[in-house]
Amino acid sequence: MDALQENGQLNELPTLTIANFWSRLGAIFIDLLIVGAAGYVLGFFLFDTLARLGAYARIIGFIIAISYFGILNSRIGNGQTLAKRWLGLRVVDGRGLCIALPRSLLRYTVLGLPFFLNYLPLDSEVTALLLETLISIILFGGMFSTFYLYLFNRRTRQSLHDLVVGTYVVNVNPPGLRLPSVTLWRGHLVAVGLIGLFVLLMPPLGKMLARHINFQPVLEVQHQLQQQPHVRHAGFVEGETFVYSNTGNRTVGHLQADLTLDAPMTSDADIAQAAARVIRTAYPEKSKRVPIVVRLVYGYNMIIAARRNSQVYRYEPGELP
Repeated sequence: MDALQENGQLNELPTLTIANFWSRLGAIFIDLLIVGAAGYVLGFFLFDTLARLGAYARIIGFIIAISYFGILNSRIGNGQTLAKRWLGLRVVDGRGLCIALPRSLLRYTVLGLPFFLNYLPLDSEVTALLLETLISIILFGGMFSTFYLYLFNRRTRQSLHDLVVGTYVVNVNPPGLRLPSVTLWRGHLVAVGLIGLFVLLMPPLGKMLARHINFQPVLEVQHQLQQQPHVRHAGFVEGETFVYSNTGNRTVGHLQADLTLDAPMTSDADIAQAAARVIRTAYPEKSKRVPIVVRLVYGYNMIIAARRNSQVYRYEPGELP
């Protein structure tokens, strides 16, 4: 390529065409189906193992995903995952060449890491503000920036992971050997910077908001539920739902706990009753008017694939022993 450029022949080479939005979206959809199928096959044979790993099962999912996308989008896979090969797309650098494996692995890390960090259980009492801010930047900043650039960067069609490593997704047909002279509109960089600034301010703003809204009763119940035997993670919701019906509209209150277990005990009524008693103790008056719902869940979530077994227990007012 350098020799051609020195001889002034670069402009005579056929030009690569940037892949459009729908082609890339279709390739992502197909690739996710392929990676998800691999995850479900693994989960079929190792369900209990993955379920007992809890949040760490995401590491297995990330390894599967980065192996697939990182290797195939690199020079080793000729810059093409299976879906890109079927749809005639390829990942290349600024010279129109396939990229090395380390660069391809970094490219997928920038793209995939925010999704694998999503819903990561963190104890806000022990997590430092600096760590919360860093995770927020990676998680929300990465996600929002990726989606924004996918939708609005029409010139180069580079998303965040492409910009970080300097890659493009191009069409294989018609064949070409060099990229067109297109540049990223600088306004997109300003938009990504504003997204990063907003995300940077989210943790301190969240803490300020929590001081003005009393979440303490809900958090206390959630903490007590998480201390119950075999409970890995607990979620609790206390609120009201507006119900529409032919007989008239009404507001229905609810007290609901979702308990993720560390063992296949979703049919264990004792665990559900113990959780319901914790809720009844925390809300003695409301539990006399509305039902208490406890959902026991056992399963895994690798992000690329998830499977859960669950059982719901409902205790009407006065029914709980």
